[in-house]
Amino acid sequence: MKLDELMHDIRKNSIFGKVRAAVYTIEYQPHILIWLSQQDKCPTPADVDQACYYRGLPEDDDEWHDALTDAVRCRTGQQLRELFVTLLLFCEITDPLKLWNFHWENLSDDIEHSQRRICKMRTL
Repeated sequence: MKLDELMHDIRKNSIFGKVRAAVYTIEYQPHILIWLSQQDKCPTPADVDQACYYRGLPEDDDEWHDALTDAVRCRTGQQLRELFVTLLLFCEITDPLKLWNFHWENLSDDIEHSQRRICKMRTL
């Protein structure tokens, strides 16, 4: 789903309730903050999850795999590791070990070079 479509659904179609204000930013993934009218506030995180489920938002880790795969093309190893940690901390990853096992080579490909540089050694 495109971000514009999602923001339209949030604002105009009131999928979470009547929206008083909404803002978003995009870094590696969109982060959306919405203010709902008092009577429409979701009482629990489960209510938010249910609304997302009914809207058809993803339930698996494909979006996180895609985020890391896309980032490989233009990000350094350090930036990829920061993205991975951000995903672990702020996203609902169903299988973190599987995500790591799939992407570990890209996440760590610069570590040997960095250690050689730090230790001033040609090889380790």
